[in-house]
Amino acid sequence: MDEPEAALSFSGQIASVATLHDVACGGAHILCATHSPLLGALPGAYILEFGE
Repeated sequence: MDEPEAALSFSGQIASVATLHDVACGGAHILCATHSPLLGALPGAYILEFGE
């Protein structure tokens, strides 16, 4: 997903993080491109940082 939180209010971002957490706990792998530290705070998050 590319910045799935971009158009959401803060409460919407919290709700989406909860949903992503539930999906990941079900065994799914989730790949997101984001600037949000909130998504990186998910338990078990593995962060890859790409730069110049």
